[in-house]
Amino acid sequence: MSGMIFCPVCERPVNEGLAICPYCGARLKGGDTTIHPARYVEDPSRIRYTSASAAEPGVTKESKDQGRNSGKSRNGGKIAVILALLVVFFVLLSLFQPLMMNAASSSFFNMLSRIPGFHSGAEYPQIPLSDSNPDYLSLSNDFSFQDGVVGISYMVDRNLYTAASNTRKDVILYDNVSRTEWEKKLYQVMIDDPGLALFYESVLTQLRDYAEARHLDTDEYLELIASFVQSIPYSTDNINTEPKYPVETVYGNRGDCDDKSLLMAALLSHEGYDVVLFLFEPEEHMTVGVRSDGCSYMGTGYAIIETTSYAMVGWEEIQFEGLEELYSTPLVIPVGNGTIPYSACDQVSYIYSIYSSQNVGFDSLEQQITQLESKLESELSQLNELGDRMSRMKASGNIAGYNSLVSQYNSQVDIYNSNGRRLKQLVEEYNENANLVNEINDRQYDRPGLYQLAKSG
Repeated sequence: MSGMIFCPVCERPVNEGLAICPYCGARLKGGDTTIHPARYVEDPSRIRYTSASAAEPGVTKESKDQGRNSGKSRNGGKIAVILALLVVFFVLLSLFQPLMMNAASSSFFNMLSRIPGFHSGAEYPQIPLSDSNPDYLSLSNDFSFQDGVVGISYMVDRNLYTAASNTRKDVILYDNVSRTEWEKKLYQVMIDDPGLALFYESVLTQLRDYAEARHLDTDEYLELIASFVQSIPYSTDNINTEPKYPVETVYGNRGDCDDKSLLMAALLSHEGYDVVLFLFEPEEHMTVGVRSDGCSYMGTGYAIIETTSYAMVGWEEIQFEGLEELYSTPLVIPVGNGTIPYSACDQVSYIYSIYSSQNVGFDSLEQQITQLESKLESELSQLNELGDRMSRMKASGNIAGYNSLVSQYNSQVDIYNSNGRRLKQLVEEYNENANLVNEINDRQYDRPGLYQLAKSG
């Protein structure tokens, strides 16, 4: 009987003289070098194994099996070590990924970013979805709009507010991402977070119902939304300076410029308006812009909307806490895919022209009033001095001297009274202008009413 060898593929014993394994079709070393078609045995149990004495010289069948098993163990151990090293590598890699914020531009990290499973770009915040049932709280706001006060009530999920409050609002950079790019993306993802959809709808449903009941046009509806946000008290958080999700601003009923700007931009974009955020980095200020051909801010094509207090859309005199004016060119951050523009800038511009002319007149009137008050004070002093002199003459019996001064005294009295009347006119004119300017300042939530007032004035 010929000797036995083991197939290097299926590891079954076969006759030494065979060139092809009858079980798997693999080519065998030695034996017939002619290539034969693979042969298959229907019932492998019929194959008879030779005894141990018929195995390869010096190696029993059992020892051959042991040799094969020990080889497999050594190979398995090598694979396990390699896998363990890979696991350690990727764990360490994930721990050091945030350090890439300062080294993102290096070629080393650019090379690592091509490794499968390695983060690239930047990681932005997202409110975690909750499996718990909503815990709704009823909130309400009263705010001035046009010639009255609007009151709305809506529901906010406490769980959503808590999740948003606990969400970190920072950005983790894994690549060489510019500040402009990640700043834009951060504000955009905070506005478009999927978890805020129901919150937006709850607030907008109330505003939408009010607008429909009063037949507001698209410009007035935008102003309604703006007035709602502007009415929320302005407040800065010196401890937690990161921007807040819109639900946090509404739930806490307070916010600073970026908090309120995110809220306003979110509500307007969800209602189809073409809006952007204006980020003034040197001034550390943020506002909202809406597409408008009539009052483009610094050539951007968008009318500016101040969010920290009541302000008309496109109002050129921006007033906010901490700074007197904006001077830098803003970073323009698109929000949403809205297309509705604002088309009432012609009225806003007219109101502002009246407002500006009155302010310019203030300087002239104030100067005239100051000069006339000084002159009247001097004239009164001269009259008092002349009157005392005349009184002493009369008391001493110098009637002739007294009578000689009567005409001079009366003439000075006439001049004093004339100047007094002129001062009264200037003061009245000043007060009228002041009333108009103050009215415009105080009623920034009523563009249609102020337009009629400016026209009549």
